[in-house]
Amino acid sequence: MKRSFCGFALSLLLFSMPNAEVQSGTLIVFYFSKDQIAVAADSRGLFIGTDRPPDDTQCKVATINGQVLFASSGGTEFNPRYSLGPVRSWDNIAEARRSYEGIYSNTVGEHTLRMVADAWGTTMVSNWQSLYFVNKRLVQQTAERQNGYLTQALWGGFDTAKSVTLFLTEIALDDASIKPISYRIRRINSCPHELCILGRGELAKELLLGATDRAKAEIANWKPSPSYDPKFRELLRAVRLIDLTIASGDERTVGGEIDAVQLSSDGSVLWLARKNNCQAD
Repeated sequence: MKRSFCGFALSLLLFSMPNAEVQSGTLIVFYFSKDQIAVAADSRGLFIGTDRPPDDTQCKVATINGQVLFASSGGTEFNPRYSLGPVRSWDNIAEARRSYEGIYSNTVGEHTLRMVADAWGTTMVSNWQSLYFVNKRLVQQTAERQNGYLTQALWGGFDTAKSVTLFLTEIALDDASIKPISYRIRRINSCPHELCILGRGELAKELLLGATDRAKAEIANWKPSPSYDPKFRELLRAVRLIDLTIASGDERTVGGEIDAVQLSSDGSVLWLARKNNCQAD
């Protein structure tokens, strides 16, 4: 995500930042079982508060050291064109890698994964707070588009007993609080539907529920290509839901190519699709 700020000094930026930009918009669909964690995501980022066309090259999914699967929605990258004093550039995936390296273990168990998610949450709160003090309205607009959240991050891995472990870190804005930017972490134990959805997933949820005519038709008619290994079935379905959302045109915040990856309890990482500009691990 590219953000640019026009001005010559921080003192000027505090009063006039007409070209400040934050990107918003994501659809992430994921699935997990005792043996697998599979994630698919679109590539679109919208520039809030500007007329710029969307950026369809965003990287929202990554694997870390072959042990952790990470995906984030909302604001995923900040890169100021000019120096903003306390506001430094950041990238959600890069920060996730740094958090992992700072709490490194040869095996990622539940306790360690939670610690990594905590470290990432603390860093991201600091990043967003710095931006909030420079451009409060921009941060507010970002949260307004995402039901109060600035960014959400999924963490998945397997512990020493090969049991699946997933956490969701949520960075939120509350203007009424003394500390307006905060985060929370919650364990993911199940999904309200067969697949889990983060971001702009109204059509995906409709298709999963199977209540409408088009949802019933999709459930009855869709079958994965026989050219794919059956172990990719749920990941292929996740890709299908995002693809249908893009094709429908109902949600302009979702678009671009779809990245899809699967992490298994045996330690294997299999990318079904990945853009060339996105790092594999």
